[in-house]
Amino acid sequence: MMTINANTKIASLLKHNADALEAIVSISPTFTKLRNPILRKVIAARTSIAMASKLGGCSVDDFFNKLQPLGFEIDKAAVIMTKENENKPVPAFMKNIAADKIIELDVRPVIESGKDPLDIIVKKVKTLETGFCT
Repeated sequence: MMTINANTKIASLLKHNADALEAIVSISPTFTKLRNPILRKVIAARTSIAMASKLGGCSVDDFFNKLQPLGFEIDKAAVIMTKENENKPVPAFMKNIAADKIIELDVRPVIESGKDPLDIIVKKVKTLETGFCT
């Protein structure tokens, strides 16, 4: 039996129980991308249940309700801690960034095409000026 909480990575769930894939896909149409083995390998290792629930427009409890019947044990204490941290204030340095210093990089089309966006993100970060966020 595996104990999970909101911080558990999707890859860990899938590794522990292959039936978790279809259980997760049934939660939100957004998660059908996990059927793509390339996307699953890239994204699942970096995505926690909490992150996935935000992306899928569902709750962490939706995941727990689907995964518990598969034998996953839920760590309720960790769930409470995560809920307390959800509304963290924006860090001061982010509040003070001028609009002309904000660079937007939308990698959703890359992900939807089945590719890993990490290289694109890293290349973009490398083009930023030193001290850009100060």
